This record gives sequence, C-alpha cells and structure tokens, in this order.
Amino acid sequence: MNYRKITAIFPSILLEEMERALERKGVPGMTVTRVRGLGDYRNFYTEDNLVDCARIEIFTTVEEAPRITAVIREMVEEKVGGGALVAVLPVEELLHLHGGEAVG
Repeated sequence: MNYRKITAIFPSILLEEMERALERKGVPGMTVTRVRGLGDYRNFYTEDNLVDCARIEIFTTVEEAPRITAVIREMVEEKVGGGALVAVLPVEELLHLHGGEAVG
C-alpha cells in the first residue's frame, strides 16, 4: 500500500475549526504545530514581519490524500479566501512503532 504525507500551513485562526472538519471527515490522526513564517502574507506590525500560522501533518493512503486536501482547501477558501500552502509528498516507508510493525 502506498502512503502520502500531507503538510498544510494556514492561518492559525482556522486551527480548531480545521481540526474538527478533518475529524468529521474521518481523518484518524494528525500532528499539529503552531508556527511562524513569511510568505505571501506579512505582519507589518512586527519587526520580523512573521505571521502566526498552524501546520498540520497527516500520513494517509494514496487514495485518501485527494479527499483530505479537498477538505483543507475548502476550509481555507471559505473562511479566509486563501493564504495557505498544502504539500502532498510520497512516503517511502511508514512504521507504526506502537507494535514495531511496518504498515507500508
């Protein structure tokens, strides 16, 4: 079975709502990190121009990746009109260390 890693970086104001939307769509797990960054949007009220963002990382199957990215895209477009980055990367190996078994 092939796996993908989805990384989404988006405005932190959406974090709780994004987590709930992904859980409702059946995403079994995710890693959430609060981050700061600089890209298309800048915070001109701070010395370093960095913007507070959230990053969600999800490991999923190839088949589920488009459905999950669609949830992220719809949420960002609906709530803030853009300002997000989503990357979908191939996963060479995925180990589930709870039982020491390889799952992929």
